[in-house]
Amino acid sequence: MSYAERAKKIYAEPDPSGLGAYRGIGEPEIAITALQESVSNIRKWYGRFPISWGEIHRMRHGGLDLPLAGADGERFGILASLGGRPGDEDKHIYVTGGHSYIAVVAFTKPLQAWSIFPYGNNRQDPESEHYTDQTRLFADFQFKPAWFTKEDILKNVEKIYSPGE
Repeated sequence: MSYAERAKKIYAEPDPSGLGAYRGIGEPEIAITALQESVSNIRKWYGRFPISWGEIHRMRHGGLDLPLAGADGERFGILASLGGRPGDEDKHIYVTGGHSYIAVVAFTKPLQAWSIFPYGNNRQDPESEHYTDQTRLFADFQFKPAWFTKEDILKNVEKIYSPGE
């Protein structure tokens, strides 16, 4: 029987904030058993414990193969919400989706913000320089500045056009 099947009560108390996090473990003995089984499986599958999450959880995108933090945010209540699938030929988990845009804002005067498109800003054209331009930043826990003023935008713009041109 899987951990998920045994641990239906493991997250017994949802966080009243509604953010999807959990207050506590409903049945610690189930959690301890699951942790012991997980450690055993990691040793069996990867030959050692501990192992860094980034060795298991990977992002393959546009020729890149990068270690990546994060996991299923809805399930685990974490910020770096990324879905994945097991690799066919190995024991990696490859990210298949998740956040499309993340921003951090400092409500200072003037306003400051940083953002990231984890999979790049152009998902349609693998030949575009923007296909993977932010992927490595995301894997390295970095953001780029977000521009708010017309002056900042014009200083950094690559192309100005009107829809239909």
